[in-house]
Amino acid sequence: MLKPSFYYLLKNAITGNWVIHQAGCVNLPADVNRIFIGSLYTKGQAVTVAKIHHPDATQCPLCLNNFNHARKKQAFGLTNCPTPIRHLPGQY
Repeated sequence: MLKPSFYYLLKNAITGNWVIHQAGCVNLPADVNRIFIGSLYTKGQAVTVAKIHHPDATQCPLCLNNFNHARKKQAFGLTNCPTPIRHLPGQY
């Protein structure tokens, strides 16, 4: 069963774009200007909800990017977690 996470929108002060963050992200300050978008089960749901109100919203490159598993683990203090291995037929 999936566990929900808290997701927030925060306006980037430099570019002016809205960025979607997951609670616990090091790039998400405890700021009054962030907008709580919901307690959601997947990042896809968070992106959908965020884009309803801010179509130009982007995902945080640290906490919501699929290709940064090592950085995400380090940011959330999960350095000893094993990385899953995908076994595909014909790769022996």
